[in-house]
Amino acid sequence: DGILGTATSLAEMSALALDAYLDERVNQLARQVTISCPRHDTQAEAAAVLDWFQRTFRYTSLPHHPAGLQRLQTPSYTLFDAPTKTGECASLCTAMAAMLMSLGHQVAWRTGGTNPADSEDFEHVWCVSVIDGNAVDMDPSYEGGLGWRHPAAAVMRDWPIE
Repeated sequence: DGILGTATSLAEMSALALDAYLDERVNQLARQVTISCPRHDTQAEAAAVLDWFQRTFRYTSLPHHPAGLQRLQTPSYTLFDAPTKTGECASLCTAMAAMLMSLGHQVAWRTGGTNPADSEDFEHVWCVSVIDGNAVDMDPSYEGGLGWRHPAAAVMRDWPIE
């Protein structure tokens, strides 16, 4: 069932991202990060946000929980209140999705795992942003640029933010 069940975890991430993208602090930060991008250049905006996340945050693994429960940070906590700039993939993606959506980007979740028999059994989650009509991978947890995806993600599935 994944961590708390994939659909449940991603629904919680979606609710947090949708709530946070309306936060004016998130929008101000997104505009500050993309201030040097050319007008109407969604690819440059996405690249600037991804680069900022990768330079600002350090990926950390989830703490072990015997029942497989996950602690998901809110975007505002991740972006503004956390005493250290760290987070696991779901928390970093939720914050990044909120920033991208505040700039008008269409964003979805992409999960990746290694079990071909179960596309809901995932080990990693990252964002996908629609740029010029194409779904482009954006992973704040690793140092790859736009379009990079973890090589261990043999089985992938997209999930809308709704």
